[in-house]
Amino acid sequence: MELDETRGNYMKLSKGLNRLLTVLYLRRKRVEWSGEVPDIDMRRPPKFDLTGSGRLVLGSGVKIFTRLGHSLFQVSDGAVITIGDRAVLNSVHWIHAEKEITIGPHALVGPGVSIIDSDMHPKWPGDNRAPQPVGLGWNCWIGMGSSILPGIEIGDHSIVGASSVVTKSISPKTMVAGNPARILRSFECPDNWIREHCTGE
Repeated sequence: MELDETRGNYMKLSKGLNRLLTVLYLRRKRVEWSGEVPDIDMRRPPKFDLTGSGRLVLGSGVKIFTRLGHSLFQVSDGAVITIGDRAVLNSVHWIHAEKEITIGPHALVGPGVSIIDSDMHPKWPGDNRAPQPVGLGWNCWIGMGSSILPGIEIGDHSIVGASSVVTKSISPKTMVAGNPARILRSFECPDNWIREHCTGE
């Protein structure tokens, strides 16, 4: 009984210390958030960077895992990356915004995912390379190693299979996979349904 109580007190102290270190780290990185402090495991060195003079805005209770390696948010001047409440981002992602990227509440973003709203280089002479906003819907799931290209909208609850390259917008409640990503199936679920996720911790 005494051991259980000691362990419980240790866990409470550890969580409180982790929350404090997270707040200090996010402030140093110029990250904005609302509501519950984002969950970043500070027991190991956090491996994500925010570059550029734009804004990174995290919703309440966002989780960013860093165990597998470095993640990078690049946000140009005047641009914004917004990540909704309870969204989960795994390690080694690259998110580059020249205008706007929105990741919806409860979205799951697997390791090694890249999301960009600009081609970054002209495709041919005269190409104006204008950025196109990207939006990931409520409770969508982006599989590991996938790439989401400029102008893409991914509907609520939809699934992108691992290593896919998404070149066209996806309707809600749709599963796609491949390079380029193609529709595999549609499915039904309650509009307020939320996927459970495995932390791997």
